[in-house]
Amino acid sequence: MNEASSDAMKTIALASSSVRPRRPIGTVVTRAAHSAHGYLLHEFLSPISNHRTDQYGGSLENRMRFPLEVADGVEHVIADAAALVAAWPYRHWHVAGTSAK
Repeated sequence: MNEASSDAMKTIALASSSVRPRRPIGTVVTRAAHSAHGYLLHEFLSPISNHRTDQYGGSLENRMRFPLEVADGVEHVIADAAALVAAWPYRHWHVAGTSAK
């Protein structure tokens, strides 16, 4: 599989900014960004699945780049009208995976 170009990644991040609405929690309206195991955002965070050689792969900072671009896009879309909720995996349970260190 070929890596998407930087311009394509920005397009994907923008498209991902339209997260689905969730039920209000109390008086707070939320939007959910799915990023648990197997979801697109997690595939970028994981050193097991992310083998990119560009600015979206390698170090943890680089692997976080795309999920943070999506979060920035979501923030722009929802502004102060809602809170963004995201589920991030705590650990991979694999020696090459991530964990909360």
